[in-house]
Amino acid sequence: MKGRSDPDDRRDFEWDKIHGIDVRHTLLAEKDLFDRLKRLLSIRKENDALACGELVCLYVDHYLLVNFRLVESNFTLTPINNE
Repeated sequence: MKGRSDPDDRRDFEWDKIHGIDVRHTLLAEKDLFDRLKRLLSIRKENDALACGELVCLYVDHYLLVNFRLVESNFTLTPINNE
């Protein structure tokens, strides 16, 4: 992937390839992770509270993080388990 001067230095990252390998067809474990990340990014883009809402950390410990995000009447509650 090359980048030069403006505006070429802002080219999109080639998410379908890792070190020139087409992840969609070659590396199945990586494809699964890739597909999950694509879905999570899609959910974030569709939801204003996830993309730009005010962030409030409700709980945190060694294994758990719980966030609340709010934009106008749209809110999300996001638990993240690290076990």
